[in-house]
Amino acid sequence: MVPQLYANPFRLPKTPWKDEAAAEFLGGCGTGRLYCAIQPNGLVNPCVFTPIVVGDLRKQSLRDVWANSDVLRDLSDRDALKGRCGHCPYRNICGGCRARAYAYYGDYMAPDPGCIREREEPSASFSQKPRQMPLSGEKIELHV
Repeated sequence: MVPQLYANPFRLPKTPWKDEAAAEFLGGCGTGRLYCAIQPNGLVNPCVFTPIVVGDLRKQSLRDVWANSDVLRDLSDRDALKGRCGHCPYRNICGGCRARAYAYYGDYMAPDPGCIREREEPSASFSQKPRQMPLSGEKIELHV
């Protein structure tokens, strides 16, 4: 299944260099833009490392999940990223690790705490303490 955003090759980012367009299309974290994860029980996550359920294939089609999930829609918009990632010149090539941002801050759109650029100059709005890590067996967030 080709993500709706890129199903039409004429909707690729407009850049003068084909290599740059390919890097922006393929580069960095593909969570919610190029792929999602499907668990054996049919639950859909943005990626294997992000414990957010965005759909259930026992109740809806993958096409419906992909087209209607607010979380996947958010993740596909690199301009909506928060903190340093939101204004980084490499956001369309990198995008940061959304699972790491979620694990650290509890916000999948937050800056990637593992990024070297974030470590050099931390995002002011995200300089607060990270969230408390979940205990083993904690229920995952449902966004269905």
